[in-house]
Amino acid sequence: EQQRLTETLRFLSERDPLTQLLNRRTVEELAAVRMRDSDTNDWPLGVLIVDLDHFKRINDTHGHPAGDLVLKATADQMKRTLRSTDVVARFGGEEFLIILDLSDGTHAAEIAERLRRGIAAMTVPHEPPISVTASIGLWIRMPGTATEWSEVLAAADQRLYIAKAQGRNQVCAGDGDEHILADGSCPAPSFSRAG
Repeated sequence: EQQRLTETLRFLSERDPLTQLLNRRTVEELAAVRMRDSDTNDWPLGVLIVDLDHFKRINDTHGHPAGDLVLKATADQMKRTLRSTDVVARFGGEEFLIILDLSDGTHAAEIAERLRRGIAAMTVPHEPPISVTASIGLWIRMPGTATEWSEVLAAADQRLYIAKAQGRNQVCAGDGDEHILADGSCPAPSFSRAG
């Protein structure tokens, strides 16, 4: 009984209570492990920041309970789209963070675009039904670079802002994945990749 209680408390401490995704603190701890694995095993790491477009408008129009339904539906869609080796977390508000396992040669931008399309295709049960889109910033951290986690986040966040500035509902990718962009192009950002 004590062991079960301890496991339950640990589970709750690692999760966002609304979506049941990992919380920010937990994903940042996992990021350090994933970056070490990336360096040790010589495979890249994909980092996505996903932001729901015009989420405030959903809350203002339909109320916060409807906004919660959208967040839960988005979390469920992500779980269906992503693989068990990927890490997904609610990063704050309507923002999600995903760490992609690219050890099998998977193209991160293809996953990001599949995720974007899946979110755009959702209809959240509500009266009236609610649809939502997402903007996604993608950064690839190559193994052996000196890039810190804070720099990886800043780079993915910069790409997210480019996706939003170009009209939202798109992926802004880089480092060889530019060919999979949706709904427009993604110009090179003003920073250069560290490392």
